[in-house]
Amino acid sequence: TQPERALAHIETEPAAAASIGQVYRGRTHAGREVAVKVQYPGIAESVEADMRNVLLLSPLLRQLMPGLEVKDLLAELRERIVEECDYELEASNHRRVERFWRAHPFIRVPAVDTELSRRRVLVTEWVDGMSFGQVGRQPDAIRDFYAQTLYRFFYGTALNLGVALGDPHPGNYLLCADGHVAFFDFGMMRRLPPDY
Repeated sequence: TQPERALAHIETEPAAAASIGQVYRGRTHAGREVAVKVQYPGIAESVEADMRNVLLLSPLLRQLMPGLEVKDLLAELRERIVEECDYELEASNHRRVERFWRAHPFIRVPAVDTELSRRRVLVTEWVDGMSFGQVGRQPDAIRDFYAQTLYRFFYGTALNLGVALGDPHPGNYLLCADGHVAFFDFGMMRRLPPDY
């Protein structure tokens, strides 16, 4: 007999693509629509090797930018990028942000499915909505609301949770039909000092 599949259905074409993985729309056996973020095979190992190679550039960077703490900068860069390849860490970050914003009237962070998620696969609730570009073509009142919500989310997360979100590009949020703005991608986060 064949082993039971983790999902009842998964689309064969990705709904979105990023630098280290792709997102597919799927459905659980219970009928819930989910986003399945799958890391490209071998990407974590490639990123690790690339980061080791970047360290070889530190003498050149010191010459080009005297006064810059190159070693500290490269160490920070390496740590953040390697962390982004660990979807279990991202799931933990995601759950923390989702818990904080859960009751907010117009900010939404889709829930993580911890039973289906793994180190190289992250499964969350599926969310439909308008992209950044689509919102840009809406009337001023909608664009203003959207911009204010983005500001509240990113600065509220920094001020109240003490973390900076390191990947705030427009592909990581959608304006939903119910008026919520949904936020995704918490693979790159940095704790801020308490007095920041």
